[in-house]
Amino acid sequence: LTLLQEGQSEDMRAAGYTTMSLTVFAQVVQAGLSMAAGQGEVASFAALCGAKPLLDVYNLLSARPLTRGSKADHENAFIATRFQEVALQSLPQGFYQCLVLLQMHQLGLVASPVQWASIAGAVLSIAFIMAETER
Repeated sequence: LTLLQEGQSEDMRAAGYTTMSLTVFAQVVQAGLSMAAGQGEVASFAALCGAKPLLDVYNLLSARPLTRGSKADHENAFIATRFQEVALQSLPQGFYQCLVLLQMHQLGLVASPVQWASIAGAVLSIAFIMAETER
């Protein structure tokens, strides 16, 4: 979002739109995958809002889950969501944002702390999923 602020160069604004497009694309694909997996409309809507991981954790821990299915179904949905988050959001966002930072450096522009925090979040998300799959 910092790339979309007034006063940014046209290239940086385009990079901001690309970053937002990557996010929207990932959430729409995740919603479609949730629907295709039979998780229902609630799960698809949660994916569109970016709340699918929260829904999956709630369904796993709750005695009365918000979506239908057995404990194993909710566990599988949770695992699938984590991998989708990494494959559709963290990896593409991390790579693209690093590319943008390199372009900004070449142009002599200074990256904002929000951009650095976003890259750190993507790296931490990837590291967390890799550590969890090692168990």
